[in-house]
Amino acid sequence: MTREEVADLMRQLDEIVGPIEGDDPKVLKRVRILDAAEALFMRQGYVKTSMDGVAKEAGVAKGTLYLYFKKKADLILSALGREKRQYIRGIMDVFDESLPAEERMRRWIKAVILAGTKMPLSGRIMGGGELSALMDDLPPAIRGQTNRNRDTFVVPMIEELVGPHTWTPAELRDRADVLVSLGLLATVPAQPHLLRDMTPERYAEILADIVVNGLSRKDNDQ
Repeated sequence: MTREEVADLMRQLDEIVGPIEGDDPKVLKRVRILDAAEALFMRQGYVKTSMDGVAKEAGVAKGTLYLYFKKKADLILSALGREKRQYIRGIMDVFDESLPAEERMRRWIKAVILAGTKMPLSGRIMGGGELSALMDDLPPAIRGQTNRNRDTFVVPMIEELVGPHTWTPAELRDRADVLVSLGLLATVPAQPHLLRDMTPERYAEILADIVVNGLSRKDNDQ
């Protein structure tokens, strides 16, 4: 993913999140609703959170809530988008194309694994087993974002890292899908008892080394 593609992703996130900066009364009310929704999603999960509950938590009429967000999926998308936008700003070095693919892959994997500790709402949704329910409520274009990220970012990074290989396009996508699924492990660092005495950063670093070293060996006939 190039810097231009990252900038485009940030613009998409801006559209999903909507206006949340400035002191316009409508903007401030939108932020208040988002804050209330995020608090409920964190406390009781996506499935159990209702639009009625969000309106009550935010201190607005239900009709007012629907002026800003038509359905619950819009609320979770905006809340997750706000969180992701802030996170991406802190990991821009992952997309530095001047770095070797091996180092970019390491940084990307570490960023993916630590996302659960940096993006608590995302970690709550994944750790609470609600990802499937959320995906069912999302528009097809949003659900397809994972495949687009795989094809435009992860697949090219793998190819650059391993060099000449004998994988078919389908086999290459399979490997990229496995790497993308590492995001499900982002819930591990958020549960210290699973790491024993290991820090989340150390866990992410070791996992990144295992993956990158395995790919670097170019055992791509398997």
